[in-house]
Amino acid sequence: MFFAARDALVDRHAEAREDQARLVAAVIDLDIQRDIAANAFDLTIVRLGTENDVRITVIGLDGTVIADSTGDFALTENLAGRPEVNEARRDGFSSAEQPDETGETRLFFAAVEIASVPGAVVRVASPATELDAAIGRLRRNMAITMGTAVLVAGLVVYALAGRNLVPPQKLRNVVGAVDAGRLDSNVEIGGGHVLDEVDSVPSKTAGAPSSPTSGVERDLGRFEAVLQRLTDGVVLTDRNGEIMQLNEAAERMLGAPMAAAVGRPFVQIARDHELAQLLRRALAGEEPAPLTIEYGLNRRAIRATAQLTRGPGERLGLMVLHDETELRRLETVRREFVANVSHELRTPLASIKALVETLEAGAIDDQAIAADFLGRIVGEVDRLALLVDELLDLARLESGRVALRLEAVSPAEVLTRGGERLRPQIERGGLELRFALPADLPLVRVDPGRIEQVVINLVHNAIKFTPPGGAITIAALTKNGVVEGSVSDTGAGISPEELPRLFERFHKADRARRSEGTGLGLAIVKHIIGAHGGAVSVESELDHGSTFRFDMPLITAVDG
Repeated sequence: MFFAARDALVDRHAEAREDQARLVAAVIDLDIQRDIAANAFDLTIVRLGTENDVRITVIGLDGTVIADSTGDFALTENLAGRPEVNEARRDGFSSAEQPDETGETRLFFAAVEIASVPGAVVRVASPATELDAAIGRLRRNMAITMGTAVLVAGLVVYALAGRNLVPPQKLRNVVGAVDAGRLDSNVEIGGGHVLDEVDSVPSKTAGAPSSPTSGVERDLGRFEAVLQRLTDGVVLTDRNGEIMQLNEAAERMLGAPMAAAVGRPFVQIARDHELAQLLRRALAGEEPAPLTIEYGLNRRAIRATAQLTRGPGERLGLMVLHDETELRRLETVRREFVANVSHELRTPLASIKALVETLEAGAIDDQAIAADFLGRIVGEVDRLALLVDELLDLARLESGRVALRLEAVSPAEVLTRGGERLRPQIERGGLELRFALPADLPLVRVDPGRIEQVVINLVHNAIKFTPPGGAITIAALTKNGVVEGSVSDTGAGISPEELPRLFERFHKADRARRSEGTGLGLAIVKHIIGAHGGAVSVESELDHGSTFRFDMPLITAVDG
């Protein structure tokens, strides 16, 4: 059992380093894509290293250290020859237990290649001292327990030396009680035998205030607590594949409580032939590669690893399940973001290039054509500037770096100002602007400029999709402890399948793909209202218009 517990601790430690390395690589990859400043990049590395209690090193193509969470990377030697770096460049990932560059400290390393910069590597390192200490404590306590058992057995043998005619069955009762760990029982010998003095040894041992067994139980209890708090699912099976133990994360992933899972075959609980085959291969002595599957009805991405653990007289199967669904989603969002930005930039740049080439070919000599083309170029440049401004604004909102200037204001005044700023565009579109703002609305605590931005974005969106003769209504009411603002139109409406993705960056409904918008307005609305602690929602029906609603918090007693 010691070997199984030790192997589980080592594997869990390695898995934790791998998960941290992959997450850090994903964050750094996103920062590289955004081309953040060098000092901000260094601060990110230091923050990630401090939060995770590890050393993070970013290694360039030539082996030089670009950034290090300790801050002294300028003094670090070239790491091009380190085996974990070369393995990560070759296979995309490596994990090893090796001395550090000084040779003085034994470290656990996990290295991952950065996706957007092939050859660049992120390495996460942590000292092995904490793990060694935990294994040492476990070995020490188990040795104490074995010594106690041997001592008790020795007392029994010594007592038997004085009485050769001890009934064998009664002797087996004493030894059996000690071997079974029933230290609180009192096995009776009877008959005035010399072993009558020994029969109380188990109960006396159980009542001893400094029993070594309590230390083992305490450490095992701590290990069990750590196991239950792991975010990864851990399943332990016997040599036949029947479940012996699983933690809370595994219960959630597999959808089976421990009481119903223990003692049953893993394949019955997992209900997945790929996971079952992975465990069977491990129990057969193979070393199967990690497997990533889509598991369950909700098709969550689960990365599973299985291995055989050996102990004195036993063979156990250890299955570790890591939920990568959120990581996959973030990776998909990142890819879509890059693709969408590229698409939005390509169109105006191609238009500007075509206009300039036409002017260079001789059109610049025609004053009327030249003026028209220059006007178009200015329009495309304005569109690019708007896109960049909105991207920066959205990035600040998403990162929480925008400081709201909260004030106690009248919601009717803020909503009216936002609508009136677009009245000229509304009238040019042949639309009517209406207000439904009760005079008794309570004050709200908001950033007036940001709420006006919300109203402008929603009204501008309504203008684009409402035909002449329609109406746009700005309204508000008190509801569930907030003032709920809304912008309604009588336009084209939105199809039901488009509604769930409406507030995503760059998402445009089918009817909006020809519009001049960037697809960022509704995403900005969502994050502004979220920064105020509110929510935004939409109701729409095709050909019958749409209504966007958003919350504004009321003034509280604490606000004064």
